[in-house]
Amino acid sequence: ERVEAGLGGCPRSTRWTSEQLYNVFEPGRPVALHRLESLFSQEEAAELVQLAEAGSAFDTQADTADGEPSFELYLLRDGRDARVIEGVYEPEGNADTAVWESVRRRVEDCVTPFVRKHFCRRCVPCTSLVRRYRPGAERSRLPPHRDVQAAVTAVVELQSADSGPGLYVLETLHSTPRPASLAVGAAAVHNFELLHGVNASCDEAGGCARYSLVVWFQIGDVACAAGHRWPGEARAAMIEKALPAFARDARKRLSAAVDDAAARRVMERFASREGWLTKEDWAAAIEALGRTLAPKAKAARSAGIEEGLDRFAHAAARALKREAIGRSAARRAMAAHADAAGRLDERTFYAALKTLFDSAP
Repeated sequence: ERVEAGLGGCPRSTRWTSEQLYNVFEPGRPVALHRLESLFSQEEAAELVQLAEAGSAFDTQADTADGEPSFELYLLRDGRDARVIEGVYEPEGNADTAVWESVRRRVEDCVTPFVRKHFCRRCVPCTSLVRRYRPGAERSRLPPHRDVQAAVTAVVELQSADSGPGLYVLETLHSTPRPASLAVGAAAVHNFELLHGVNASCDEAGGCARYSLVVWFQIGDVACAAGHRWPGEARAAMIEKALPAFARDARKRLSAAVDDAAARRVMERFASREGWLTKEDWAAAIEALGRTLAPKAKAARSAGIEEGLDRFAHAAARALKREAIGRSAARRAMAAHADAAGRLDERTFYAALKTLFDSAP
């Protein structure tokens, strides 16, 4: 874990911690979870909750993660004040606007520079909302999901429930959830690749509530104004995002040439409805790709051996001081040591020579 204090543009008490998690999109490149501790004081967080409750009714439209009522209060939508978009903007005394104005400077001066330094230089705060969880009365959880509507997400713990992990993260859908461990006023910052969810509960029958402030960043004003989803709404777009890493990993594991078309076809078979591959699915897809490529790879290797057969037989005869090496014997030696393309390097050339020497009558 990396720790850094005294971030420019942030409150003096704010410090940054970071950890790396497994990335199903590109296993060789971890996904980062950053925490901005003490981004807001507890008093500031409580004031934001009061302002939010004094504003418009929380929206109960179906959440994209599970189809249940969302209980969200939008402050900023696609770069514009949410009240403007909904046609009910009141420039004076509007509580929703007051919430955003209360956090805007902190986001612009502290969070946005941090996001631009660690994720993307052109990122801009695009959409912001307050989420409410009331176990037993309203929403109490949010299932594991990825924020594909944003390039980068910052989520601030405004008020914690009595118990439960609150925000949690996972490396894969089958791994054990890990609490993000956000104190009130702290923020978690991550990109769309991080799998996460929320679980809140109350200790007593009287009830409790959890509030969080969410800011979604987009790469530039154009993507923000267009309501762009990252990396795209289509399942195919998610697969394309992971394709280069998958093809590279497949070439390494299979020691064979893998073209993008073949890799894409097998990824489409194993990817989830959203286009994701778990660690297990990733390995299974490469194994299936190997079975698909086996006949072609065998034929290509045989062709490579035949192409270099005469050169090897001639060189072997000179090295072993023989008049000639039979093609059948040379072919067997090459087949025992050649790579996937049917070629011999310096090490395998001498290994093939030893095979010829040992097999001599």
